[in-house]
Amino acid sequence: MKPFVAALALVCVGTRAYASECKAPAPKAIAEAAQVAFLGTVIAIEESSYKPRQTCWVRAVHGTECGEKLVTLQVTDRLRGRVESTATVMSEDACYCLGPYWKAGMQYLVIAQRNISNLPGQFVASNQCGGTMEMSKTTQSIAAGVIQALKASK
Repeated sequence: MKPFVAALALVCVGTRAYASECKAPAPKAIAEAAQVAFLGTVIAIEESSYKPRQTCWVRAVHGTECGEKLVTLQVTDRLRGRVESTATVMSEDACYCLGPYWKAGMQYLVIAQRNISNLPGQFVASNQCGGTMEMSKTTQSIAAGVIQALKASK
């Protein structure tokens, strides 16, 4: 029993798992709440001073994926609202809050609100609970439901 506990402790200590989890609303609710929605490929990621919650990190102290981000995407499909061919979005921390992990070259479904703050960025991306997500095998069925709901509610 002791070797098992020691092995488990090593696995837990050596694993980086920062992000919170949530249960996303139904695709229809996500679509109804979206001012702006689009599919886009990440072309640039910068640090941002956007801090919607007091519990999130301001800068990437645990790795480049942590901290608030200003993300530039090449828009590939406009689903809701006016979006140019390139869009910039502010996003909350992915490690200690619920922002997505942004990766250059990857495609995302972005659900957003217009940015009315003085911070850079055209839009404020919803967090993972609000529908912004990387387009991957694990999210494709969820994303398809949200995209279908967006198109149905136009």
